[in-house]
Amino acid sequence: MEFNALVNSILESVKKESLPTIQVLYDYVKGKPVHNIPIKKLLHELEPTEWEKGEERPGTKEFIERAKDTNLKYPIIAFKTNSGKLLIMDGVHRIWKANEANHKTVKGHILTQKEAKKFKWKDQNGVTVSFN
Repeated sequence: MEFNALVNSILESVKKESLPTIQVLYDYVKGKPVHNIPIKKLLHELEPTEWEKGEERPGTKEFIERAKDTNLKYPIIAFKTNSGKLLIMDGVHRIWKANEANHKTVKGHILTQKEAKKFKWKDQNGVTVSFN
């Protein structure tokens, strides 16, 4: 086996053993329907929580700056809980931007709670994200 092929093989096996990135979620929703989701059903996600910090905490300067740079052409990814509430898996900055621009809806994929439970990854800060 060629050296580069061996290194790539080792890297691939290490990737499979560690937590994936959010890319696995993006790959999963490819080809799934995109819905026009009423923003009012998502505004609860803009309420800051105690564990969110910096650019992840809605309302902070860092959050707003990052939200201004987002592109609304990319659909958000949400899941519907068993009680019917929509929770965002990816796209809270886009929700903020769309709301600030007075949009009534935002494009997004909606997964079931059962589907959402399949996903777990490390975010850019090394924090494990899951939806159990």
